[in-house]
Amino acid sequence: MEVGALVVSALALVVAVVGAFFSHRQARAASQQAKAAVDSVELLKNEDWRQRTPEFSGTVTYVGPTTHRLTLTLRSPWPLAGLRATIEEAERVRITDHHGVREIGSLRSGPLAPGDSVQGWVAVSGQPSEAVTVKVVCAGNPPEQWTVFPRLAVFPEYEGRRPEVDINVEWERHSLRMRMTLTSPEPLASIEARMLDPEGFLFTSRNGEARSKAMRCGSLRQGGSGDFWLVKVSGVGLFVRLKLVYTGERGERWTDYPIVSVPIGRGQG
Repeated sequence: MEVGALVVSALALVVAVVGAFFSHRQARAASQQAKAAVDSVELLKNEDWRQRTPEFSGTVTYVGPTTHRLTLTLRSPWPLAGLRATIEEAERVRITDHHGVREIGSLRSGPLAPGDSVQGWVAVSGQPSEAVTVKVVCAGNPPEQWTVFPRLAVFPEYEGRRPEVDINVEWERHSLRMRMTLTSPEPLASIEARMLDPEGFLFTSRNGEARSKAMRCGSLRQGGSGDFWLVKVSGVGLFVRLKLVYTGERGERWTDYPIVSVPIGRGQG
């Protein structure tokens, strides 16, 4: 009887161990299946999150000598709960108050629907680059968040408005006159001309008394002309290299570097 009881106990133990082993395997398999299901859901969520990454277009447009307008437009088809835009210091474009004086560091907005725009004011230091990178932190339904870096064109209308000037140099009696005629339609507040490595010439007054490497003429409208007088100071002087700075009526500035031929005339040749 004792032997039989011992055998029965041993078989019961084996059955229990085998049952526990298979139960553990089943529990582990169920756990792995549950984890895979969770991972699958998270993957789908992440894929959906990536597909809804906000997209923006925008520009920095010229308004006046000290203030310019930054515009960000939401182009993707999903709304946002809000955004915060900043610009790195190296970009030479600073977000400011509407006077262009006080730097405020960032541009913020509340809810945005597709196609909505947010606008702010910026100041541009020095000669701006063609585009500026803006860091935009976007908020969706909590806790959703995206960070994107759209590139915005700076003064895209600028080059299309570049002044065009016809430069004609001729002798008038014993003086050499350089006449600049504005051929483009937008008026100018001024043209400043500066000699670069002058080849034997300087600017002078109409009576020939003053001499300078720079001279300026006042406002011009299309078809109007400004006269710059030259005096030969050395050498033959067959051409002059100029730096021309055009200033628009709202303070816009364009720069050009023409090389102008000088006709052989009195005292030359």
